[in-house]
Amino acid sequence: MIPLLTVAIPHYNNVSGLLATLNEVLNQNCPNLEVIVVDNATGRSIDIAKGTFEDGFPKVSFFKNKTNIGYDANVDRCVRKSRGKFVWLLGAGDIPEKNAIKHLQKIINAYPQATNILLDVITDISFAKKDANHCLFTSQLIEPTKNKLFLTDLYRSALSGNVVNRSSWLEASTEPLAFSNWCHAERSLQMHTNVQRNSFAVNAHHIGVFVIRESEGWWNNSDLSFLHNVLLHREILIYYGSKLFKNHQLPSHCKPFSLDIIKAMLYSRSISKPASETEKVQVAEMIRDKKMLFIPYKIIQLLPKAFLKTVIHCYKICKHNCKFFRQ
Repeated sequence: MIPLLTVAIPHYNNVSGLLATLNEVLNQNCPNLEVIVVDNATGRSIDIAKGTFEDGFPKVSFFKNKTNIGYDANVDRCVRKSRGKFVWLLGAGDIPEKNAIKHLQKIINAYPQATNILLDVITDISFAKKDANHCLFTSQLIEPTKNKLFLTDLYRSALSGNVVNRSSWLEASTEPLAFSNWCHAERSLQMHTNVQRNSFAVNAHHIGVFVIRESEGWWNNSDLSFLHNVLLHREILIYYGSKLFKNHQLPSHCKPFSLDIIKAMLYSRSISKPASETEKVQVAEMIRDKKMLFIPYKIIQLLPKAFLKTVIHCYKICKHNCKFFRQ
């Protein structure tokens, strides 16, 4: 029997995170569910853990690449190795909320022709307050050719917020990727431009996944990695927006000047680890000809990191306190 849903976990060098994710997924004990892991040639640490996987998770299918094929190719391999009608691309170390899979299966049954289901990504577990009993049908259909929310949510969701229609993904994957490390976003855009399908996304923000990695992950890798990824996503949306979504209103961070980009600059600058020379060149190429971005970027680069860390920390505390008093 073809499973309704596959939870597919692309993994590289995060064994403890992978174990935590598998524990939560399997503890939800849902029927009609397939769980697979595709390891991207991690090496010895995954070989040592293999016995733990086989003993502790006998229902999980484990695939290992002989060589590291890169992030994009490994995500694509996750979909190809899956058997489910829909595939939840769940990052190793990311934790679904309680009953998330059960709620997700209800959404799939309600909208079996959906192309994407976009979930809520929670990056601060201490500030998150979710209602697990939230009504299923508050989720609204989003037609990406008419509604700007699809692209906004695609930007916000990161990998673990994406549940994709497997057949739509495979159909779109005949097209080449123009960018790196944003495979899930670019494929989703390609899926929604296929005129042979009545493509739509479901905005299921009452189903959440915790993405909590204080010391790792692309947003904390170096003092330019977060900014580079935000700028790269901006380029992807502008690329597809100009070619395929001509009547589509792009998110605010795609405008010549955006507070979202300024925030990304400030946050990136507050990260302790310095960027590589390659990252510096990549970021400079993306903003050099955009004076509205280049000037604040140069100014922010002059600000002390310790000062920015303190400011951002104080901002988070104030934001949290304001939410608390409103309640």
